[in-house]
Amino acid sequence: MRTAKREEVEAPEEDEEVQALRIELEQAQTVKERFKLAALKIQKENAELRDINVATTKALEQETKRARREEYGRNKF
Repeated sequence: MRTAKREEVEAPEEDEEVQALRIELEQAQTVKERFKLAALKIQKENAELRDINVATTKALEQETKRARREEYGRNKF
């Protein structure tokens, strides 16, 4: 009977430990979700900045070509 009493006493401790671990797991999952959302936001911002960079590069190339043609036209005469 002493064994049965020991098991009864140990069981609530295990329950408390399990509950603590579940809370810790939930907190870790929440942190993981926040990191995922932050990563997705950063990826989106990165894609937008990459698009802006491409558009700026194209505009700069076009302006450079135009300026060269204009300069060539001035030097031609």
